Amino acid sequence: MSTPKTCFLFEDFHDELPDPGFYPGIIKTARFRRSANGNRMLQVVHALEGVESAYKLVTDYFVLEGERVSPSGIFLARRRLV
Repeated sequence: MSTPKTCFLFEDFHDELPDPGFYPGIIKTARFRRSANGNRMLQVVHALEGVESAYKLVTDYFVLEGERVSPSGIFLARRRLV
């Protein structure tokens, strides 16, 4: 008994991304998490307005502390949060 092969067409991967720019939105969720390396981070999910539903949610991660995180990396993450 043979299993069907998965087949993709180029059109399956071609999708129009929203135009570059700024989009109004709200913060849907913000919660503390642990990265795969065990670093403490903040995960923020933004809900954007004016884009198709496939692109409505955007997730951003901010590493706040950890043994394997450089001081400059922590500084940049905290600066982006302000």
